Amino acid sequence: EELALATRRRTPILNRRVVFSALVGIVATSIGVGYSAFRILQSEKDFMSIQRAQVKSTGQQTMTSIQQQLETSVSSTKALSALIQLDYGSILMDPITPQVHDLIDKVSAFASLQNPTAEESQAAVWAKGNASEVMIRD
Repeated sequence: EELALATRRRTPILNRRVVFSALVGIVATSIGVGYSAFRILQSEKDFMSIQRAQVKSTGQQTMTSIQQQLETSVSSTKALSALIQLDYGSILMDPITPQVHDLIDKVSAFASLQNPTAEESQAAVWAKGNASEVMIRD
């Protein structure tokens, strides 16, 4: 008889009050977690909209500044063009003509230094060939 009592499985009886309290706790926790998740997502959404507005504002300010600079540049170029057309550029070019000619002379002199004559090229190749032969012999 003692052996029969020990092997018998006992099933607990659930109390309605305990089950109801557990369900209310689970529902309250779920509502709290859901509300917290909603607030986090809403906060992220607000942050992104603020960031977009700031980027848009900065872009518009930059675009306005560039547009103003372009308008100023175009009007200056038009004024310079009109001045040149009035006297075919003689007023503007006369003061700088000597400097332009001097610059052209310097550039052509520098270019001639960069391009050696055929004799200089042959001498350089000959000298290099001799140096190579010395290196091979050693």
